[in-house]
Amino acid sequence: MSVVDQAVSNQTACRRCRSRWHRCPVRFAWGFVLCATLGGMGMSTSAAAPPPAADKVAAAESAVAESDPQVLVLTAYAKSVAAAYEQWAAGESAAARARLAELAPELRGWEWHYVNRLCTAELAPPAGGAGAEMKRNALVLTGHKNSVDTALFGPQGAWVVTTSADHTLRIWDSETGAQLKSAEPTGWNLCHASLSADGKKLLTTNHPYVRVWDTQTGEQLVDLTRQVGMESQWPIHFAGAISPDGKRVVTCSPKFKIKLRDSQTGAEIVTLQGIHTYWAHSAAFSADGRLLVTASEADDAARVWDVKTGKELWQLKGHGRQGVWSVAFDPQGAQVATGAGEGPLRLWNITDGQLVQTIPAHTRPLTAIAWTPDRSRIVTGSQDHTVKIWDPATGSHLFTLPGHTDIVNSVAFNRDGNRLITGSWDKTARIWDARPLPMANAAPQKAE
Repeated sequence: MSVVDQAVSNQTACRRCRSRWHRCPVRFAWGFVLCATLGGMGMSTSAAAPPPAADKVAAAESAVAESDPQVLVLTAYAKSVAAAYEQWAAGESAAARARLAELAPELRGWEWHYVNRLCTAELAPPAGGAGAEMKRNALVLTGHKNSVDTALFGPQGAWVVTTSADHTLRIWDSETGAQLKSAEPTGWNLCHASLSADGKKLLTTNHPYVRVWDTQTGEQLVDLTRQVGMESQWPIHFAGAISPDGKRVVTCSPKFKIKLRDSQTGAEIVTLQGIHTYWAHSAAFSADGRLLVTASEADDAARVWDVKTGKELWQLKGHGRQGVWSVAFDPQGAQVATGAGEGPLRLWNITDGQLVQTIPAHTRPLTAIAWTPDRSRIVTGSQDHTVKIWDPATGSHLFTLPGHTDIVNSVAFNRDGNRLITGSWDKTARIWDARPLPMANAAPQKAE
């Protein structure tokens, strides 16, 4: 196989195009030149070094557990929840419920309620029919023709919105999986989407467009492409976020400039006074809208900004050569989580920018992060195709949600923190339900 053929058959992801490497117009152009040069010189390319093995991650988790009694307790708890899930999967629901009942109430979190619900509730076929499929462990939204890049809950949790590399955004009923609305904007793949706190405005960024949508009607409210695109002859926009109040949006241009703009007019409010070494690929506002965190896959540091002044407050360094792939503030604004291209999850203090802990989370780039509203859990998605649940206080791995068969691009909780939606390159979004059951169906309490 020739060097060029190897490049074209390569399945490595272009993070922003959400398409295979050879379909990214930017990387293909550079890659073609490089491959042609190497081929002409009679050189061969060697495969990239394999990612750290899963057993290395397990060994790191074990080392942490041995150093902290609380982690030991949580590790035993996590093993019991995982065993209960396996019993449920094997059709032994009664045994699974009994095992769950033995776990102390103060330990029970999202993962416990999720497995308990599986063991005690009959999952009826979705009323939505086409566009949804009820798997045994999740409601699966089907219909996208390419990767699901963003998946988010509306403010009340009654609907969810997805964006995809098939150029569409869709709104679905979160209970039935029925598709409610859809739109097909012009431009390249929909790279990113962000909702205002009230769920009325949706910001989308794709090549080369920046738009704001009305989620209630599915109509476009404003197109900011012209205002943003005037800054560059090559207006490809990656990072994008809308403030909680829906009044401001953040955009990044190929000149690496990050700007806050009016969401109605596109007028510049402030230019952030710093610069990443490459395009900013991820951005998120704090819950109160006062702070902004941005990150780049080619930059060792994520950056925290004061939204009012545009000044850089902290550089969160130490992510390695593969940069930072995902960022998320905790709901109370005390910490920010960052996901590294090398796989670890890191938690940082907002007050001083200091690292709190590093968690060996994944064996491939950590592509998505979300916190539960009460801060008791963090969920992560990765290029290793997994979705994992963590205890942020100790760094303990609590549960892995099985189901996705490709890169996980997006993870998000609903406002109550009891349901989770994930989006993947496998062209599906999945809704995982951990809502408490009525007392009559709840797992029996452990006998005193």
